[in-house]
Amino acid sequence: MDAGLGILLIRLVGGVLLAGHGAQQLFGWFGGNGLTGTARFFDRLGWRPGLRYAVLGGSANLLAGVLLGVGLFTVLGAALAVTMMGNAIGAVYWRHGLWAQRGGFEYPLTLVVLVLSVAVTGPGPYSVAAVTGIGRFAGLPALAGTLLVCAVGVVAGQWLRRHRVTARGSEQASTR
Repeated sequence: MDAGLGILLIRLVGGVLLAGHGAQQLFGWFGGNGLTGTARFFDRLGWRPGLRYAVLGGSANLLAGVLLGVGLFTVLGAALAVTMMGNAIGAVYWRHGLWAQRGGFEYPLTLVVLVLSVAVTGPGPYSVAAVTGIGRFAGLPALAGTLLVCAVGVVAGQWLRRHRVTARGSEQASTR
């Protein structure tokens, strides 16, 4: 099997899973909670208003999955996916450790490595980018740019979450 087919398999599986996750968050497909349930969950995590962050998060996951799956602007898809997974790890999974059976970050970390691998190698010959000649970025510069964008996105996301929780907690304390 050639490397192009290997990248295609990685892109398709990762893309379908990410797009499916976004569809769960946005539309309630595949047993998901839809916008209402996702908004409540984001509210509980501290991202308020939850509906705004549910729309942003679900859309980012859906777009990341589509871009990675078809092989177009895969660096952008990787940046969206890694930022979302990084925020999920920080908000939900980190405190449980690595392994998934304990609620840990094993699965989101696997997705992070998968999409970063695509950012490094590029979308491959079996992609929209290869056919059209647009959106083809790869290598160390693509990885470095993706990681920089993701670091900013994760730090900003966690700051927003904690800032909202702290502000809400201060409001509750001042009303007692």
